[in-house]
Amino acid sequence: MRSGSVEAERVLVAAGGHTQSLLGQSLGFTVYGRTAALFRLGAAEVQRLAGMPSMRCIGPKGQNPYILPPIAYPDGQTWLKLGGDPVDIPLESEADIKDWFKSGGSIDVADGLQTQILDRIRDFNFEERRVVPCMTTFGDTGLPRIGPLSKRVSVAFGCYGKSAKCSDELGRLGGMALLGEVRAELAP
Repeated sequence: MRSGSVEAERVLVAAGGHTQSLLGQSLGFTVYGRTAALFRLGAAEVQRLAGMPSMRCIGPKGQNPYILPPIAYPDGQTWLKLGGDPVDIPLESEADIKDWFKSGGSIDVADGLQTQILDRIRDFNFEERRVVPCMTTFGDTGLPRIGPLSKRVSVAFGCYGKSAKCSDELGRLGGMALLGEVRAELAP
């Protein structure tokens, strides 16, 4: 369904950087534009990196990327994803978000990410690089916002740039919140 009305007893809003504007209220998070780099891998490199885990590298801002293992995408290709920006780009409205995604992201950030992946994975071989605009949300607590806003509406968002590697678990926690099984450490 592209548009229209839907009736539901309960709703889980898990719309990332769109969550606050979708709900029409601030939940204490700031949305930032980010750039990710995707590296298309050939069959030999996919096989070589098959056991690679998701990683979060430790280092100064801009040199602390997350790296996702090779993932088969809907385009039929396998891509390794890397992200981590040296600067924050606040996106204060839906118009800012739209403009950011139309921009295509930052080539300079993607160049830096490429240097970092080549430094971290010995003999890394890729066939193509794509620059992809992304966004993330940051708040004051360091914890995501997963829990009820009311009896019928729950949220799951605010992952501080860390949701890509743990999205299955965050989805499970969001479902628990929707069913009333809220974990105290994640409640607002």
